[in-house]
Amino acid sequence: MLSDYPNTCIVCTAGRFFNSTEATSCTQCYAGTFASSDGVYTTCTQCNAGLYVSETGSSACRGCAPGTYSSKLGASSNLCSNCATGKYSSSAGATSCKLFYSPFAFDHIPEPLELLVCSTNASWAVSILVAKQ
Repeated sequence: MLSDYPNTCIVCTAGRFFNSTEATSCTQCYAGTFASSDGVYTTCTQCNAGLYVSETGSSACRGCAPGTYSSKLGASSNLCSNCATGKYSSSAGATSCKLFYSPFAFDHIPEPLELLVCSTNASWAVSILVAKQ
């Protein structure tokens, strides 16, 4: 037991932490948390909004895919939601979706049409209205 060695530090590998003075080894980080590198950790770090990890023992969180977002902290599963019509997220790990810039304002898109995203990047988006099939 470590209580027999009070000045002993346990260095855990990435994805693990040391959770008590009674433990003799490191524990895997729980789902929704991570430890990015080797070190002396007493807890793991929660995934930020826009990120998630469902496995235990993780050294990093995954980002929501482009076109999706999540505002939940410490997500232990992929809780990413699709952006609503007329909005987009162009990079992984988005916490919200942005409104498409358009010289035309669309409160709603008329029923026989839909918004088709042709291309996006961090600062612009190209979209067109097309007839629904």
